[in-house]
Amino acid sequence: MHIALDEEFSIRELRDDDAEALYELMNRPESMRYLPDRFESIDEMREVVAWLRSNYGKPDFTRLSYAIARGDDLAGWVSVGPLPSDESKRELAYCVSPELQGRGLAGRAAAAFISRLREEGLADGLWAEVDADNAASIRVLRKCGFAPAGESAADENGRTKLLFRSDDGAERARPGR
Repeated sequence: MHIALDEEFSIRELRDDDAEALYELMNRPESMRYLPDRFESIDEMREVVAWLRSNYGKPDFTRLSYAIARGDDLAGWVSVGPLPSDESKRELAYCVSPELQGRGLAGRAAAAFISRLREEGLADGLWAEVDADNAASIRVLRKCGFAPAGESAADENGRTKLLFRSDDGAERARPGR
């Protein structure tokens, strides 16, 4: 998969050499605030990247994760996989490097990714789980055609999580919207 978002950014398959940048991004305090996944070592991240790459092309994938790239460099990621609070549902998830936030990159990447998932018949019934205080992510979800669907249980830190569901009118989730 390769999707150009603009002249500077694209979505591409993860590469083995993305592990270091992904580990750094996932362990930044700004990222850790809203992400449930924790990685203890770069070796663990290398194993995770290898596993994520092994899902490409599988019709029965567990999680499809792709790099949001700036040239060859990892700038974030976008993914579809099990919803943490109900693994029978598929979740849209994304993360952008903190220094690139506020530029619409997450929204463009999420919309383009949903559009590609729709083309491949994988976009029906997407969910998202987001911290109630994560206003930026809530804006991204709304722009991508997600609507509030209630609350899930508070996480281990007592933070309220909001559930969003794609309105199955995924045609609203187009790049540039």
